[in-house]
Amino acid sequence: MKSFLLLQKLDARGSKAEGMQAFQKVFSMEFKEVYEIVGKPLETALRITVKRMRKISCIPLWVPTKINREFKKAIQRLDPL
Repeated sequence: MKSFLLLQKLDARGSKAEGMQAFQKVFSMEFKEVYEIVGKPLETALRITVKRMRKISCIPLWVPTKINREFKKAIQRLDPL
């Protein structure tokens, strides 16, 4: 059931074939590779998102601060997935 739900999420951006290819690619890799490709950028994006949510006021993402650049880089690494 979990793998079916994952396929549905992967399929939200493309065809079923693309979703299946992404699924096979992720599960045929070593854990360390998956962490570098998915885990690290996701962890970074979530950490920064939580920090931004806890602040009363936030600097807009278009301002090139260190944290905003780090967030954008993490999102760019996740977008192709």
